[in-house]
Formats: sequence, C-alpha cells, structure tokens
Amino acid sequence: MENNINELIYLYHLRDPEALALLIEAYHPLTASLQSLTPPDMEPEDYRQVADAVLVECLNSWRQDLNLSFSTYYKSVLVNRIRTLGRKWARKQPDPGATFVSLDDVLPDGDRSVHESIEDPRVNVARQVQARYQLDALYQSVCKDRGVQAARVLSMRSMEYTLKEICERTGLSIGRVRYILRDAERQKPDPGYM
Repeated sequence: MENNINELIYLYHLRDPEALALLIEAYHPLTASLQSLTPPDMEPEDYRQVADAVLVECLNSWRQDLNLSFSTYYKSVLVNRIRTLGRKWARKQPDPGATFVSLDDVLPDGDRSVHESIEDPRVNVARQVQARYQLDALYQSVCKDRGVQAARVLSMRSMEYTLKEICERTGLSIGRVRYILRDAERQKPDPGYM
C-alpha cells in the first residue's frame, strides 16, 4: 500500500491529473475513521473538503528526509486540524456558567419583570465575607495543627490543583503530598466546628 502511495505522490508532483483523485480515494478510509473527531455542527461535505485541503497541503510540505511515512504525516496534520476546528467551535459556544435572562420568564400578565429574575450581587456579599472568615480560621487552625506546608497543600487541593501541580508549586515530593492528604483525611475536623 505504502509503495503505491509513494508512486501516487510521485505522479502528483509530475502533475498527473488523476493522481490527486487516486490519493483522495486511497485515504478515504483514514479520513472516514477520523470523522468522529469533528465538531458536532460540521457537515460531512465540509469535513471532506477540509480533509482534501489538508491532503494537498501535506503533499506540498512533506519531505522524505523526515523519516516519517506520508500516511503518518497526513494523519497527524489532519488530526491537528480537526482539533483546531473543535477549539474554534467550542469558543463560539455560550458559556454554561453565564447568566442568561429569557423573556419567556416574564409571565403573560406582567406580574414578574425580567429585572427581578437577575440576582443582585450585593446580596451575596455577607455570605462571601462569612465564608472567607471561616476559610481563614480553618487555614490558621490547620497551620497550627499540621504546619504551614500541610496547610498550603490542603488549600491547593481544595482549589482543585492536581497532585503534580501541587508538587511543582510547593517543591514537595509526590509521596509527601499524598501523606499529607491521607493524614488530613484520617483526621477530619469535627463537622460541628464550622
């Protein structure tokens, strides 16, 4: 198969009019297998056009001295292009955490206005301040009981850092970080404390 592909590539560079069509046909199973990686709103015809354009780009940029077969090179470039398209598609999607106000929320008789459905951020200030004081008190108690390193590891873990990130930022070994986290699990504070 690869020898046949190399012959078709050679014919393509000799400007054979049928070589490109034969290459597209030869790589159709590969492109069909990668179609599941495409963004949800991409039409199959658009995907085929992207795959064909990537094939032409690869034919013009691939060199044999790369010690990489053309099929591998084409597949990696195509996968990267599909991922790029997926990222662009994801950027266009609305943020799931954003607040949206729908005019459908307004009752037909006008009892409720749209402005009432938006929460005033000033209402949450008291809750945020209280939570901050509780976290500061908890951090101080952990510093006193287990040490500053343990408090730092536990606070980073509560902010959903991975073990690797915690190790990189604190300079501790992964074993030490795991020990601190296991020790904290065994000695959980009394639920009535908070």
